[in-house]
Order: sequence, then structure tokens, then C-alpha cells
Amino acid sequence: MSVGNLKTEGTKGTNYSWQLSVLQLLDQILVASGGAGPTGGATEATQLLVKTAVESIQTLLTTTARVPSMVRTSTDGVVAAGARSVSIFNAGTSNGELLGAVLKPGEMMTFDAAAQDDTVNEITYDGTGTELVITKLV
Repeated sequence: MSVGNLKTEGTKGTNYSWQLSVLQLLDQILVASGGAGPTGGATEATQLLVKTAVESIQTLLTTTARVPSMVRTSTDGVVAAGARSVSIFNAGTSNGELLGAVLKPGEMMTFDAAAQDDTVNEITYDGTGTELVITKLV
């Protein structure tokens, strides 16, 4: 925060009201968190809570290299559970089957586990008489 702008012509050049609202908000946060104010320091317990929160965020932000794979098949089978993302494309000229439903030529279905630790369950398919292209990201 600055000491304040010294221009006196109306409110031009001053950000006093914004600075005041920020200080009032910080005070509300301090009171709501049970802080001791400027005369007290953080307790060891509070510091450990902050450390744990920071470590949790670091874990979420850690990147993981995903392994892609691709298979072409004209048979039936199962894509095993545990992938982060699975796409099945009917590249043939006849209908295929995916999860008991018809997958027409040129159609593609993608199953994506959106949350951090989620995975896709097993997926049944039948490419007999056509060609399915299955891509997976583990």
C-alpha cells in the first residue's frame, strides 16, 4: 500500500477508498481466522496446517507423464479398466459394437476421466466385420 496520492483535485489520483476496502477485508480475514493481529505470531499448529495445505497443492500440480497406446482390431474384446482416457473409432465400412450399442462407420466415442485420480471402467467392444481403432491414455 502506498502512503496515498497527494493530488487534491476531486478524487483524481487517489486510490484511498480502494486501499481502505482492502485493509478492511484483510482485517475481516484476520478476525475470521482467529489471528492474533499484528502483535501476535502464527502458532506452530497454524504453520503446520499451512505447510500441509501447500504440500497438497504441490501434489495436485505435479505433472505425470501419461502413456498412449493404439490398437487396430477386427475382433471382440475388453479395454481394461484403469485408463485416464479411451477413444474407439470405427474405421471400417460395417457397424461395430461398443458397450452393447451400435457404433456406425465413421463414429468415434471418447471416454475421459476428468478428475485428478479418476479412471475409466472397462469397456466392451466388438469389431467383427469392421475395423476399430482404439486409443488409450494410461
